[in-house]
Amino acid sequence: MLAILSGSALLLGYMLFDVHYFIRTIVVVTYCTLRTKLLGKRDLMEEDGYLAICLTPDMDFQWHMNNARYLRECDWARFSFWIRNSGLRTRNMMLVKSSTVRYRRSIQLFDTYKIKTKILSWDEKAIYLQHAFERQSDNFICAIVLVNVALLGMSPQTLLEEISGRKLEVPAMIPELKKWVESNQLSSERLRKVD
Repeated sequence: MLAILSGSALLLGYMLFDVHYFIRTIVVVTYCTLRTKLLGKRDLMEEDGYLAICLTPDMDFQWHMNNARYLRECDWARFSFWIRNSGLRTRNMMLVKSSTVRYRRSIQLFDTYKIKTKILSWDEKAIYLQHAFERQSDNFICAIVLVNVALLGMSPQTLLEEISGRKLEVPAMIPELKKWVESNQLSSERLRKVD
């Protein structure tokens, strides 16, 4: 009877919540936290690599990684980046304000890939990150994701300098990042006029 009840509770949990997401988040955060405690923090401006594999739940009807999975994998790559490069967990509220994915080539079933995450730049409102999905078999960059991370309660400059323990110069924006930020600003202005 107890087995039936626990099985029903598990099934209900999977129906009402994305249990896999929460379990994997706990695993990633725990692993990265332990690794950071053992090996120490990395430099904040250093690229972080998060290794993953494409499995059957990641697939779509065309038998390659579902487009939505890329952004989900970016969540875990960001957790890894912030924990391993800064020791930061949830002290400040960080919100993904916008993201854009450029798909270059499919990731197939059982492909291993590394998500290389780095800070590209920041301004007074946001930190701009890049996630590059590099397939391990041929080192091909299958997708590039640009992410605008907004902070609540602290400026990006203050947070990054506090984490790094040193004065940081804002890196110049690469051309595609600059255009992407401008595009987001134009979109916001247009939507404000509609509201």
